[in-house]
Amino acid sequence: MSKQPKADRTSDGVPAADAQPGPTTTGSILESFEARVTPFSPVEVSSALGRLRRELDDAGQDILFDLQAEWLAATFIPDYVGQGGKRSAWGTYYGPVSGAPGRDGNWIGFPGIDEVTPEVLEYWDRRAREARHPTLRARYGDVAWDFGRRLKIDVSSDLPRIAIDATVECAEQKLFEHCVEGFRQLDRALRLALSLRDAERIARVANTLIAYEDQTAEDRLAGTWGFAFDTLVQNRPKGLVLPVEVTEKIVADLEGRLARLTQPVEPGTLAEPFKVERAAARLASYYRKVGRTADVRRVLGIYGDAFGQASQNASANLAAGWLERVADVYRDFDLHAEADALAVVIQELGPRRVSEMKPVSSSVEIPMDEVERYIAPITTGTIEQVLVKIAAHFFPRRASWRSKSTKWRASRCSVLGSLDNSSTMMAVWLRRWDLWTRTGRVIWFSNQHRPWL
Repeated sequence: MSKQPKADRTSDGVPAADAQPGPTTTGSILESFEARVTPFSPVEVSSALGRLRRELDDAGQDILFDLQAEWLAATFIPDYVGQGGKRSAWGTYYGPVSGAPGRDGNWIGFPGIDEVTPEVLEYWDRRAREARHPTLRARYGDVAWDFGRRLKIDVSSDLPRIAIDATVECAEQKLFEHCVEGFRQLDRALRLALSLRDAERIARVANTLIAYEDQTAEDRLAGTWGFAFDTLVQNRPKGLVLPVEVTEKIVADLEGRLARLTQPVEPGTLAEPFKVERAAARLASYYRKVGRTADVRRVLGIYGDAFGQASQNASANLAAGWLERVADVYRDFDLHAEADALAVVIQELGPRRVSEMKPVSSSVEIPMDEVERYIAPITTGTIEQVLVKIAAHFFPRRASWRSKSTKWRASRCSVLGSLDNSSTMMAVWLRRWDLWTRTGRVIWFSNQHRPWL
């Protein structure tokens, strides 16, 4: 339980007058990050503060307000929905580290939004101005603004500007731990600037994003480039106006990268077609949008040639899979003649695909007496009796389903994930049928009757 800080105690619960240098405190942890000249992420801050929280908890000491507030700021996950998180009822950019639906169906997150009190927001608001390191300033300003708006609690109006400026400073000083993190935070800064309609900061963030990609991109590392194109050209947000020459520069940079990627890394080797695809697909989409049909055909031709050359040294099955992928892209861009020509090549690979297939087999020996003992009880009697016995034997018991349903509800796990494979396949098949019981066993299921849900 979080408590307000007491003036006569440090954050580790020791009276201020008796505190000795050396033990880890909230202040010492924060100061270690304030003094860092190498990149770090809020995750590191969260981990360090989390260790202190556990130590205090194990020692039976209070987790005081400043420690809790700092830990919350560093722990909430940015771009929660963009990273695959379920859309909770929060409606915020930041989300919990983990969560699950509660008994009432509402989403429960950890940490929870109920922990963000007016006092916590006031603390973050102040820390956004006090912190010296831009990574910390950016986080304090952003979380305070994000949750303040969601909770309808007044916070300083300049918090988003603090977050934007600190993010730009991080990019200029190369303080992001990974370039992907830098691109994500710059995208966030751009969205904030657009929401404020701050033309000066919009232009500054856009230019910083372009410069940051120029500094960090590596042709052979496909995850390090394309962000400026995606954010500023292909998916340009409403309200962002770029000078024509800036757009032309971004497109020209991607064209240059495409040209370099078509060249082999070393003499005698082939180009890497999947990296060629990442550049060509972006350019083709852009050229189609602006009506440059000839350029669409040109860049997709480069893409198709890269896979065509690579397929010559691949197995027939792999080559056919690659070329079918290229043919689908051709059709998506209305290059039907090229797709039809590729279909002929794929068809010619047919005999090679068959010849390259190798039989794979395995055998299991079951003693005949075991087989007889298993089937004898359910195969005696009339045909009607045998059919009923077989059905009753192989269908799950209703009590078993109810037991699994109870366990599923308790653990909030997917029922199908908790069942064995045979039961899962049976459940899927049985959804077509109606429910009724015979001798205490579940015989039929339907979409309207699912005792396991």
